Amino acid sequence: MIWQVLGFGGRPNPLVFARVASFAARSGQALFRTRAADQLGLQTAAPLRLQLYVDDPIAAVAGRASDVTRTIDILTLWWLVLGVPLAWKKGALSWGEHLWIGVLFTPRAGNIVMTLPPSYLTELVELLTPFCKKHGVQPIKTAVKMVGKAGRVSYVVPLAAPFVHGLWGALTAAQRADDSGSREAPPGKCCTRRFAQTASWLRALLVGEDLALFPLERLVSHTRPRDKRVSSDVIEFDASPWGGGAARRRGDRYLDYVVLEWNVSMVPGLAVEPGLPKYQTFWEFIMVLVALLCWGDSFPQEQLHILGDNTEALQTALDLKGRGPMLAISRELSWRKARRKWEFKVGHLPSERNGVADQLSRMAGPDAQTLPHSLKYAARLPPPDLSQVWVASEAS
Repeated sequence: MIWQVLGFGGRPNPLVFARVASFAARSGQALFRTRAADQLGLQTAAPLRLQLYVDDPIAAVAGRASDVTRTIDILTLWWLVLGVPLAWKKGALSWGEHLWIGVLFTPRAGNIVMTLPPSYLTELVELLTPFCKKHGVQPIKTAVKMVGKAGRVSYVVPLAAPFVHGLWGALTAAQRADDSGSREAPPGKCCTRRFAQTASWLRALLVGEDLALFPLERLVSHTRPRDKRVSSDVIEFDASPWGGGAARRRGDRYLDYVVLEWNVSMVPGLAVEPGLPKYQTFWEFIMVLVALLCWGDSFPQEQLHILGDNTEALQTALDLKGRGPMLAISRELSWRKARRKWEFKVGHLPSERNGVADQLSRMAGPDAQTLPHSLKYAARLPPPDLSQVWVASEAS
């Protein structure tokens, strides 16, 4: 028996055909390099950019229709010469909007906009709807399908990741409960209350209601987008189990500051208590949100630099993920970042250099500190009402 193609299902097969596809893609790219094009007499061919996903190549060609056609013809002919079997039924030549691996790519002003097909979003909304209820059960298989489809939303729109991540957490908990024989739902089913909060928010995002706070699209450019200028002002923050503090400085001069004393009314429904060291990172992360609530809107054309000494809180601010109460902060930070167009960078400030914010954070607690001397002439800002920031937690 002689195989002309790889047998379906073989474990090493993806590595084999990916190498073949990689060679075809890289050699195809080489045809259209400037020097190679001159040697091959391809001066009239349109410029090409080619990307490969495992064994699915996609080529973007810009130019006149005749030049674009010539480029595609040369590339296809080269692959035929190599003897690579092409999946003609799956291939497509698009002069504008193109669907690739379930995502729509549309040219816009020299860039590409990624969106999800309307039919995909409609199906996802239908799957989400029963999981928005605080009472009832649904098959776990349906939950798996729903969460899997939701994952593509966060791929296209990274700011939606905190909401999709919450669905994954709910699914994991539901599967564990089912495996352990818990009586919270019949066998093979899960309680929708686990999903209700996040599913309600994500559904609102998809159907375009008032809670749809950012567009479901992603801009892809062939050049790196220009970053906003980093502000000369720097925010330093810190938190203790009893309170938090942040101060804005310009150079060596502090301009204003904010001080908070933690209490349970600030974090309704999050099961977080002040005064306990185990919630330290939570309070540190919430201070990132506090800093942006206080100063983020004052820098619409600049990136605000936010410095703290808790690396886990800083990393979570970059990833916008987390678990439990940390994920709740990520959701609030994510939609506000999109709606208010906050641009910020976070950085690590060693504890020994974060003395001002540290002293502010300890103005509440058993060994209350006094106001740092460097803030004597700085303005004290009213703290934001944290009990009113949990919009995403009330989306059900």
